[in-house]
Amino acid sequence: MIRLLKVIKNAAYLIFIQGLGYLSPLLVSYLIIDRSGIEAFGQYSIYFSIALYCQVLFDMGHQFTATRRIAGAVENRAYISSVYWNAYAVKALVLVLGLLLATAIASVSAIEFEKLLAAVGYGAAAASLPIWFFHGTDRFRHVALLVFVSRALSLLLIYFLYDNADSITTVLWHQSWPNIVLALAILCVLLRSEKLTSLGQVTVNIREEFRGTLHVMSSSLGGSAMANMPVLVLGILKDDFLAGVYAGADRLIKVLASALLPISQAAFPANSAQFAESAAAGVRSVLKLGSLLLIAFVIMLGAVWAFGDFYFRYFQLPDESRLVFVILLGWLFWGVLNNIVGIQGLLAAGHGKVYNLAVWMAVLVTLTLLITLIPRFGVVGTSFAIMLGEASMFFVMLSYVAWLMIKRRRGGKIS
Repeated sequence: MIRLLKVIKNAAYLIFIQGLGYLSPLLVSYLIIDRSGIEAFGQYSIYFSIALYCQVLFDMGHQFTATRRIAGAVENRAYISSVYWNAYAVKALVLVLGLLLATAIASVSAIEFEKLLAAVGYGAAAASLPIWFFHGTDRFRHVALLVFVSRALSLLLIYFLYDNADSITTVLWHQSWPNIVLALAILCVLLRSEKLTSLGQVTVNIREEFRGTLHVMSSSLGGSAMANMPVLVLGILKDDFLAGVYAGADRLIKVLASALLPISQAAFPANSAQFAESAAAGVRSVLKLGSLLLIAFVIMLGAVWAFGDFYFRYFQLPDESRLVFVILLGWLFWGVLNNIVGIQGLLAAGHGKVYNLAVWMAVLVTLTLLITLIPRFGVVGTSFAIMLGEASMFFVMLSYVAWLMIKRRRGGKIS
């Protein structure tokens, strides 16, 4: 019971953080639509989806790997410092590679370098926040306040400085600078309070850091592809207007998902600890804490019934966005089940490679469906493609879990 209450408490702080993370883009969406129209919002959404890919790449899976390592040695200042600085060394290297890749892509394609650079900048800035450090040290209150300040500053910059003559690069940079300032401020506070040792006292091993995070980063990138690929593919195969129609519904779905991700992040360390004791204890923990995700989903359905109509009317979105939203609720449902079985179950139990395989199989299914359905059915086809892709991932993982159960009953060793 104490562990459950602790998970709920930590999830409450994370809901605050993640909620601001998605409410901020939601408010940005309103400002863009109101001042520049839905076509400009569609263009922004396309580059914002690229920015989210970049964020996952720069994060390098530290939201899980670094959190787990720090949580296991909270009192070991030298070890925590090593985890911290090695994480940022990898991020710096990936940033350099990302800038080189962005330059190469812009030189051989019609993509504007300024917009691509702004997307890369947003991804790097968002990934620079050491949220994983505070997850591992079990300190959520202070970072929640700092993230609130960051989001509020970015909104104020956009509200007062953005107008219909500005490029979408302006919006992306306004969303980036507060994160960079916040990350530097956190570093200064940690060094001054002696929670961390200086970089000169730490041995940096980028190769080992890559090896330890690559499979989780791959899974995270696949998950990001599932969530953000539809807008990108829709913008390529159709136009900015239809991308905006889809993104209008997608943004609200992301706000709802923000109430689920914190529960997942708070439950993951607890489930990992239980699986370390025994498989049976881990399964019991997953069922107990996973029920919180299902309860949150049901609560969200009630909120949608009460306030959904207001959102679509206030944001002046077309009727197609409403239909897209209803279909995407199905995607969110399968996402909840995949979180319970995949992240809370397989990943916490050490079956990360299987989870990674399931993610990328689902990405392949989703991409195939997107290419097939978008030319004929537009935004509706896009919505069904992502929902069916998410469902395929669930059945792949469920098949593996069933195989594990059969093997265990026969007395086989489960690795």
